[in-house]
Parts: sequence; C-alpha cells; structure tokens
Amino acid sequence: MLRYAPDLAEAESLTLRDFSGTPSRIEASADGQWLLLTQETNVRWQQHNVSYLAQLADGAKATLLVSDNAGEKGLIPPSWKVKAFLPGSHQILLYGDMELGLFDADSHNLRRIGLEDKSGFSIYGDPVQLSPRGGFVLVMCKSGTNLVVDLRLGTSTRVDYQYLRWLGEDHLLSETNQRPVIINRDGTGARPLLAK
Repeated sequence: MLRYAPDLAEAESLTLRDFSGTPSRIEASADGQWLLLTQETNVRWQQHNVSYLAQLADGAKATLLVSDNAGEKGLIPPSWKVKAFLPGSHQILLYGDMELGLFDADSHNLRRIGLEDKSGFSIYGDPVQLSPRGGFVLVMCKSGTNLVVDLRLGTSTRVDYQYLRWLGEDHLLSETNQRPVIINRDGTGARPLLAK
C-alpha cells in the first residue's frame, strides 16, 4: 500500500513484493502528482527492470516508461535504469550506456548527459547516488573512478577517493580503511571526520 499525502515535504517511496517475491518500488513526486513504479522481472532466467509512470490527476493511468524486456518499446532507451524523482521536481534521473538522463514527466523530454569515463558503471552497490537536493550525481565506475556530475551544467569532475557517499549537497564522505574523511564535492580539501 502507498500512503498518498501530497502535502509531504519530500517524496516517499516503498518497496513492495508480489506473490512470487518479485520486488516493486513505488515512488511519488514531492507534490504527489506523479507515481513511478519500477518492477524487477525474470525473463528467461535473466533479471529485467520495467518502469511505469502514472499521473494521479489522470486517474492514475500508467504508461510504460522504460523496459528491458525484449520487444517492448518505452519512452527511454531499453538498456537504461530508472533511479528516482529529483527532489521538488517532476524530473526523473536515469542512467545507462555511460550516460545520465533527465526525463521530464510533464513534457516527456529526455536530456542526455554524457560521462567522461568510458569504463562502465560499478557492479558493487548502487552505481548512481543523487545528492540530497538533487543538483549533483555521484557515479561509481568499474575502473575505480568516481565522477561527480553537475546536472544543471552537464559537466563532470573526477574524484579520486573510494567508498563515497553524500554528506550534504557540497561534501562527500570517504570511508576508506576505516578512516572517515570529508572532502569537498570536487574532491579537494580532505579532512578527517573525527579529530584525534
């Protein structure tokens, strides 16, 4: 069940499972106008992601957004993955083929943002992390390179630290070798999280 509350300060998301155990993730835009449903399905022993977009004002009629299933055509390239709504907007972050994408739910426009590193995304954990206010994306690549992408400008900066996660909008936390270090968003200004 999804609790619908359009006055929430931030979007809520849930993970549901059907009777076969297949997980489904439902997320609402911050104002509650749009719902995003992403479901993992198994086709011929391979896992695929299928995503649907529904506008509640239109009776919650769902349209296919992106699908990895053979023969299905969505609004977005089939190899891409859906991440989440950007905070406070109707734009949806997607990624795939060494590109990021911003899909506008209202206009159905897709803006592509190419990445400098061509080694592919990391297979460990979540390869794409959105900053708290949605202005930047941390991308982890297989080569060990980390990129911070400015979604407004479409530019990326290489950050030479590992095991990163956002610490606010302007800083990142690196937890390498159990020595937490705070760095600026551009990879500079490293300092210990806890002073001795």
